Amino acid sequence: EISECLVGSEMCIRDRIARNTAYEVVVKSNESMLERMDQTLTNLENVCYVMAYSSAVQSILTDKEVTFPLVDYHKPVRTSFAVAFACSPAIIGIGLYDNELTYLLSSGNNLFGVEPLPEDCYRISTPQYHVVEQDKATALLLVYPIYRDSRVDSVIKVKIGYLAITIGDGLLKLSLIHISEPTRHSL
Repeated sequence: EISECLVGSEMCIRDRIARNTAYEVVVKSNESMLERMDQTLTNLENVCYVMAYSSAVQSILTDKEVTFPLVDYHKPVRTSFAVAFACSPAIIGIGLYDNELTYLLSSGNNLFGVEPLPEDCYRISTPQYHVVEQDKATALLLVYPIYRDSRVDSVIKVKIGYLAITIGDGLLKLSLIHISEPTRHSL
């Protein structure tokens, strides 16, 4: 009877260890996914920062002599956009707006469903994410406020425009692919 009791206890302990190990794997996987998503979103915001403070984007938003259409600005601004696309495969569209939320220029001939910007964007002072519907699919929109790049305005920030970055569902796929590889090896 004692040996049966010991065998039963041993099986119970093995089962508990297996459940705890499985739980730890799931928790670590979730933590890893959240970390990866946070890192990916931070990287997207960094890409926006580089675009927002590029000389091309700053010029188009601060030049008093800007005339429409913005033919003189197309090439330099779209070159800045091209760098952003190269930095992140999750970006599927980029739009540039002035401080009054008026559309100025985009990465292509259409705005990937982001025109016009949500009116509450006028009040934002830090990057903000919105869920948008486009072509019967859902996408993520990152609205990034742009401030004048000036030493004079270092204390008082003057908002001069907005970048609207449309992020496709590739963001989640990209994050999950990077997460699944290390998790698989840890098992």
